[in-house]
Amino acid sequence: AGGRYTLNNETSVVRSHGHQFRPGGLDETMTYRDYMRGDELILSVAPTGNREPDDQTTYLPVSPDEIATAVYEAQVQGASIAHLHGRRDDGVPTPKRLPAVARAVRGQATHVPVEYGVGPDDALGHYLDVIDEGPRPDLAQVRVGPEQYGHRGVSSVNRRDVDRFLEELDDRDIKPNLLVTSGRDLNEVDRLIRSKLVAPNPLLTLKLGASAGTVATPQML
Repeated sequence: AGGRYTLNNETSVVRSHGHQFRPGGLDETMTYRDYMRGDELILSVAPTGNREPDDQTTYLPVSPDEIATAVYEAQVQGASIAHLHGRRDDGVPTPKRLPAVARAVRGQATHVPVEYGVGPDDALGHYLDVIDEGPRPDLAQVRVGPEQYGHRGVSSVNRRDVDRFLEELDDRDIKPNLLVTSGRDLNEVDRLIRSKLVAPNPLLTLKLGASAGTVATPQML
């Protein structure tokens, strides 16, 4: 695979062809000219994030079928991973809706790997229950800590829970995607690598621009 570039509010570049992200930083920075040259990337679409509904747009997909249609349309345009969050009919985020969303996505976009996203207030035990309900995702987002910076505040993350959750994902053959919101989170990524809880070159999502988190600039990527 080449790299990962996540659309929507969870924008990230993890690896591009010839440019690998490591805990110490980038061994070579990907410039805009590199991007325009057409270096290979894996596009991951997040049709709906985990933020509370508001009046910013009336086009947010909510139901499983609406989300699946958005993923299919993105697949036609080149997206190859579906990063999913569940929502109730009134738009309020809930991980309990993820299995229904995953079934709908796999019914329309049959060749797209599915990734489950987790919200800052979702207990990892409940998240694991949702995964076990099935269908199991190909990837699962993991919030590292001890703190994560979101668009609406800061959430605490327990190291012991994260370590146990990673072990549970490994038992289920589900690839973790580590969510990084600041440079301090990279210290946790390094700890997880040294503890052999994740592979030496783990999959990362860099979530920049959150309040109190790392600013969103090409240089930071």
